[in-house]
Amino acid sequence: MFSGVDRLLSWIPDDWGSIGEDGFTSHRLSFAGFSGVGLTFLLLGFLVSMLEARVKMHKLATLASGYEEIIEAIQLNKFFQLAHLEKKYKDQAEKLRTKHANLLDEREYFIKQARVYDHLSRYAADVCNQLKTEKADVRNDLKETERSAADCTESNRLIESTKAQMTADWHKFRKKHLLPIEKVNKDASISQKHNTLFALDDTLFYSTWNRTHKLLKSHIIVTDDEIAKGKSRQKTLRPLIKDMKTISLKSGWNIFYKYSGDSHGGKCDFFAKAKDGTQEPIWKAIKHETNSAQGLIELFCLILELPKSGVYWHGLYGLDYEFILTDEQLLFNVLRDKEYRKPFDPSLHSVMAVPTGLRIEIRGNGSIHTNISCIAYQTNEGLIDYSLEYGNDLDDLSISKNPLLKTSSQVFY
Repeated sequence: MFSGVDRLLSWIPDDWGSIGEDGFTSHRLSFAGFSGVGLTFLLLGFLVSMLEARVKMHKLATLASGYEEIIEAIQLNKFFQLAHLEKKYKDQAEKLRTKHANLLDEREYFIKQARVYDHLSRYAADVCNQLKTEKADVRNDLKETERSAADCTESNRLIESTKAQMTADWHKFRKKHLLPIEKVNKDASISQKHNTLFALDDTLFYSTWNRTHKLLKSHIIVTDDEIAKGKSRQKTLRPLIKDMKTISLKSGWNIFYKYSGDSHGGKCDFFAKAKDGTQEPIWKAIKHETNSAQGLIELFCLILELPKSGVYWHGLYGLDYEFILTDEQLLFNVLRDKEYRKPFDPSLHSVMAVPTGLRIEIRGNGSIHTNISCIAYQTNEGLIDYSLEYGNDLDDLSISKNPLLKTSSQVFY
């Protein structure tokens, strides 16, 4: 029934200050009758007011706390934003620094290029000036050159004409002196040509000749390191013999090669070895087919072409010969000499009589004797007729050289 301090104070008389002693007494008595209740209400009103004040203070404190959290959150957010912006600007600044450095490098590069172009331009200008100076001379020389070219063309025509006439005379002279020779184009015919000089037909000859040369080249290997050292280890030629069609090793034998030399050159030594260590020429260790074109060609290459393999520089001395297989090669090697010889020169009679290519003669019936020959051009020697001769077995094989035309040209390695 009372609310607040105002209602409590309404019980106090308005003339409280003008009351005398009697009146005070009567009021006091009167108030004394209400003294317990009035004080209670006064205290209650005070407590209620304090409670309401505390509630309001609590609300204000709560609001203040909320505002502080909001302010703290805002400040934290601003801190992160500022940190992000700082990193962003640092990255951008680093990129700008890098870009600036690259631009400086490019600028330096372009400056260098500009200098190069400037030098080239000056050089081109000098060349142009030189060409302008020489242009008049060139024009004057052009007419002379055209006249010379015409003369040269006429000279070439005369040379070709003379060459054709000379070749015709050569073949005419050669045909007059050439020994008769029959060509064989089948293996079966070889056994029927005993006691007759014959040659192998090109179709029968070149396939085996070329194949055998490739085999030699692939199996004889001397490395740069071995050449530098001047020696190599002993290497077997059993794989080479295995790849040949008509040649095989005798039982208990093997063939080897070994490089030796110095800084001025070297060559390979080829030899055969028996089980007991006996060392012999390679033909002592092999056997071949006598009545076979492949057998005759492979044997000739193995004995006379194999030593030319694995040769270096000064090691070529005595081994720089090339076998002549056609009449055109023979004519070329006659004309290459320093000394001029006409096609009908008497000094050429011995050369004209010998057929080119492999010449074969098998004599005898029971006891067979075989001769395989071929002309070769050897540096510093000239034209030489190389021959292999052997009987039923290769043990008695011999190699001979018959000079046909001495060269006047000399080559120094």
